[in-house]
Amino acid sequence: MKASSFGYEPNYFKVKAGVPIRWEIEDVGTSGCTNAIISKGLFPDEIPLTPGQTSVQEFTPTKPGKYKFSCWMGMVSGIIEVVDSGNVTNNSGIGVQAANTNNNAVIPSGAKGCGCGGVASEVVRK
Repeated sequence: MKASSFGYEPNYFKVKAGVPIRWEIEDVGTSGCTNAIISKGLFPDEIPLTPGQTSVQEFTPTKPGKYKFSCWMGMVSGIIEVVDSGNVTNNSGIGVQAANTNNNAVIPSGAKGCGCGGVASEVVRK
């Protein structure tokens, strides 16, 4: 995957539960909050990113679901969908397409937001 200050390309992956993943992330120009990726439902630590370098995260997803990954503020994000074995159609075990981040069933990344009123903030209006 390529990561920049504008987003992730691709930003949707489909993987099999129980199959080890080696996620390689090429930093093509991150800055500020985009210099790390989190997905607390899939792995406990953040993935630090450095412009011009490729970072690697290895993990084995165990439970099917749609897991959000994001910058630590939650403003730039994508989805890793974990499916039961047999539900992925290509030989690599990874399918790529546009993300649908509006699905309420998505497991949050764990981002706390900046509190500045941006996209990542949760505001309750009455």
